[in-house]
Amino acid sequence: MKTHLLFKAAIVALILSACSSEENLTKTDDSGRNAKVNESQLAVLQREANAKLTQHFTFNTNQGPVVLKTKSGVQIRFNPKKFTVRGIPVQGQVKVEYKEIFKAGNMVTANKTTMGIAQDVPQNPDDIQLRPLLTGGEFFINMTNQEGQNLDNGNPIVLTVPTALTDDNGGNTGGMTVWDGKVADTDGDGVPNPEGNVTWKEKQGPEGNPDLVPAQGGSYTLGVTQFGWTNIDVLYNLPDPKTTVYIEVPPAYNNTNSSCYIAYYNVSNSIAPMDRFDPTTNMFTEHYGQLPIGMSCYAIFVSAQGGVWEYAIKPVVISPSGIITITTADILTGTEATVIAAIDALP
Repeated sequence: MKTHLLFKAAIVALILSACSSEENLTKTDDSGRNAKVNESQLAVLQREANAKLTQHFTFNTNQGPVVLKTKSGVQIRFNPKKFTVRGIPVQGQVKVEYKEIFKAGNMVTANKTTMGIAQDVPQNPDDIQLRPLLTGGEFFINMTNQEGQNLDNGNPIVLTVPTALTDDNGGNTGGMTVWDGKVADTDGDGVPNPEGNVTWKEKQGPEGNPDLVPAQGGSYTLGVTQFGWTNIDVLYNLPDPKTTVYIEVPPAYNNTNSSCYIAYYNVSNSIAPMDRFDPTTNMFTEHYGQLPIGMSCYAIFVSAQGGVWEYAIKPVVISPSGIITITTADILTGTEATVIAAIDALP
């Protein structure tokens, strides 16, 4: 940066301050060029991706049983007269906000992965152990009255979900259960953020057993009684031996401006986040050690600059403690639709 000594001192100070802020976002990548990566841009695009998934419906509480049909053919049924706000029956028009995700492309752009809290190991609240899931669909539902107040949980809502929307588990639709999702607070204000990743916890039925999702006639029948994220899932039982792998990204990138994921060969209804980052090695990793040695997978990298998606997809075969390197030569740019299409086209 050149400093112009003929400027007035106040103007010089202002320029220096602005340049300093800009330089904080500048690093030299492995091609030798200066790459400026804004920390917030990926979060902005992920938030926009979540917004684009949203479908809107309205109904009136004085009508009979309601059946809503989504873009994918999912049917949502409920009794509108049973909804309340703070225990008082809702009157008049109600707005419905709904999202559905079935494939890995949307899971990446919206940052809604398929990892569930492990039931087979003791859990440490500071280091939750997760297991990969195969999904029959990730769903978000919320309803508000005319005053914008959220409706109470409790009124049963039934989703009829075609199994053909997620047919990558060999046609085996048995064993699916209900999983409730908790979205991450990404900015530390105590409120979940739309672009935050979601962690799934298996829902227990009345007798303490997993809440099963019936599959008959080519459809799942999912019953929910609370608003927010809900998932139809079965644990993805991967063979042993397993290992932990690492994804090294160019120096301009880190966990504040990029994300990495693992997709499985020939499986489009599951995606695993690389949720740990080591700034000393500039590597992402997953700390669960749940990737089978010898398994064919894809390493996926995403970031954003100037409102444009940056992405890279590398086919890999998992090796013990293997390191997957993403270089700037691997990184492409495109729209959200480009990224989704590239991921969903993977064999």
